[in-house]
Amino acid sequence: MNASKEKHLTRTELIRAAGRSARKPEGHLSRCEECRQMVEFFRAYAVAGAIPLPAAPAGWIERASNLARRPKSLEKIKQLIAGVIFDSWEAPLPVGVRGSGAMDHRRLRFRAGNTTVDLHAERHGQTWKFLVQAAGINRGREKVMLAVGRKKLYPDALGLYQWSSPRPPIRLVLHLERREVILPEIKWTRRRK
Repeated sequence: MNASKEKHLTRTELIRAAGRSARKPEGHLSRCEECRQMVEFFRAYAVAGAIPLPAAPAGWIERASNLARRPKSLEKIKQLIAGVIFDSWEAPLPVGVRGSGAMDHRRLRFRAGNTTVDLHAERHGQTWKFLVQAAGINRGREKVMLAVGRKKLYPDALGLYQWSSPRPPIRLVLHLERREVILPEIKWTRRRK
């Protein structure tokens, strides 16, 4: 009978053959490469009749379960430093826009953890007007305050912070109930490209 038409050994027969000493294969195993490979596999990774794994020490199990109960690392941090993810002054000017007109408007977006802060600034004559919105916070549940220099601002009904000033702010800090989001120092002079 040809090995290709011969019926392969069952899983139980393969495991039994793997348990026997590694002598010269006989019968079907001498003719079938696929079954010989399976026997070698079962010899290499024998688990039948093996001693079961010992139980983990009770202290280890307790430690592992305590790890799951620990507060998330972000909740422990009291101060987060935000990074700039968008600055309209760093983007190339649209086609046809020239002069200082583009300098009168600026949009910045900052991110720290899951908190995003958007800042929109517009210059009207000698006065700057600002609008800030913070996303990723629990408005209504969490007390939030924006510190602009020494000035303290609280959000309006829509969650926006609005103010005007003769000079733009250099430092902004968003105070949340459990932590602070510190925005990087803002430079208000545009680099020439």
